[in-house]
Amino acid sequence: MNATAPRLYVDFNSGDEDGSYWIALFEDQRVDDVIERLGFYDRMPIVAYYSDDEDEFEFDGHLVHRPNDIPRAPQWRVIINEDTFRRLRSSVPS
Repeated sequence: MNATAPRLYVDFNSGDEDGSYWIALFEDQRVDDVIERLGFYDRMPIVAYYSDDEDEFEFDGHLVHRPNDIPRAPQWRVIINEDTFRRLRSSVPS
């Protein structure tokens, strides 16, 4: 795990055929709205995470810029390294 990489909430239900996912939030802010101010850049290493009442997990990954013509649709995505999966919490019996 990259200890200095920002941790971004990712919508893992929004995967594309190329293996990228929408980045939803960074510190409760929409990533596309704050990316320039934060100094994020294409191919930047990040930690992608998901969390709900029952489960929390993360992967290492990197940002990719994917411009599109859909208003308010995310233009930044993340590609994860599936080999870095880390389960942080689960209330579901294994």
